[in-house]
Amino acid sequence: GALARSLRSGATIAQSLGEAGQSPALASFHEDLDQVVQEWSAGGALAEVLDGWAGRSTVAGMELLVAALVLGSQTGGDRAQVLDRVAATMGDRLAVEAEVVALTSQARASAMVVTLAPMGLAVVFLLVDPSVVEVMVGTAVGSVCLGLGVGLAVLNWLWMQRLVAGRLA
Repeated sequence: GALARSLRSGATIAQSLGEAGQSPALASFHEDLDQVVQEWSAGGALAEVLDGWAGRSTVAGMELLVAALVLGSQTGGDRAQVLDRVAATMGDRLAVEAEVVALTSQARASAMVVTLAPMGLAVVFLLVDPSVVEVMVGTAVGSVCLGLGVGLAVLNWLWMQRLVAGRLA
């Protein structure tokens, strides 16, 4: 994006980072980019300054961006094209993560419905015919059925949480 455009216009990496820091599209990075430029201007080595930025950043794929910047500064070449490809890769990663969250939300909702449905049904039985609840609580067979039902509901909840977490990993 902004960093690649600046490099294409002939700016150095330091100038490009400074210009990118002023770009509205990168508003969330203004402070980070300003700090990178300040550290580099104060005499820090580019690789160390960028590695520090990657270490502080919570953005997925920042290591890839930093590696491209460091490699480009050491070897030359078409850094703008490399940065465009890195940006596309980072965008693809974010899109996949968003899709996984969306798809697993259905599984989370299903887990909630399957877990809460028996409890809702028990409330309906209590309201419609309280004698059913008396059988569930007042007899040994009813207590065993109630215990098994609650146990299976908890087991279902745990299993569904494990399945959903496994898909996110």
